[in-house]
Amino acid sequence: MQTADRLAPEQERFEYHGSTIVERILTVKDSIPRRDWLLFDTVEEAADFFYENQASG
Repeated sequence: MQTADRLAPEQERFEYHGSTIVERILTVKDSIPRRDWLLFDTVEEAADFFYENQASG
């Protein structure tokens, strides 16, 4: 599992497990995290999205 973190008033993380799905986890202060799953057509698209967002963080 790989994780990309961005620091802001809220914390947005992406987790990628090597499939066509990237999990987005958004936490605002001490609230319950919101989880969204981003679905891609190919593994390459999912990996590219994850690494692009990891690099910008």
